[in-house]
Amino acid sequence: SSGINAEYGSDDGIVRLFDIRSDQEIAQYSYEYPQAGVSCVDTSLSGRIIFAGYDDFNVILWDTLLGELVAVLSEHGAKVSCLGVDKDGVALCTGSWDNLLKIWN
Repeated sequence: SSGINAEYGSDDGIVRLFDIRSDQEIAQYSYEYPQAGVSCVDTSLSGRIIFAGYDDFNVILWDTLLGELVAVLSEHGAKVSCLGVDKDGVALCTGSWDNLLKIWN
């Protein structure tokens, strides 16, 4: 979360972005496989990119300015259960039920 916006994902496969000042939803990001729920989310330091981990083993990068999918990270062999951006914004760490942590930069 950027401090101005908050994001969350749910079992319906949609990542929602809210403006916490106005308490309004400002965007939705929907992956092409709606049966894959969102298990975890984080944002880049700037707030432009949302990282979302899905039950279908993928991590999707959403561009909040363009409102579109930027990349799919698909190296895990099971549900992505956690993710986080390092404090310098250089790398993303993802964890999965495949018992692996992966570092992406």
